[in-house]
Amino acid sequence: MNLSFKAYGGKLSTPDADTIVFSEPGRYADTDRRRFHIKCLRDSILHNQLQDINKYA
Repeated sequence: MNLSFKAYGGKLSTPDADTIVFSEPGRYADTDRRRFHIKCLRDSILHNQLQDINKYA
């Protein structure tokens, strides 16, 4: 089930393979989480498609 809401120029949707999560409330600070390269985010926005994170080192 994919829920999507648009408001104030942004979009909120349920996490999936094509979603980058910027923060997770309640997460412990020392939890080892996958991190994303800022250029990957920029290129994803520029191309309107999530880029392969493995191409950014």
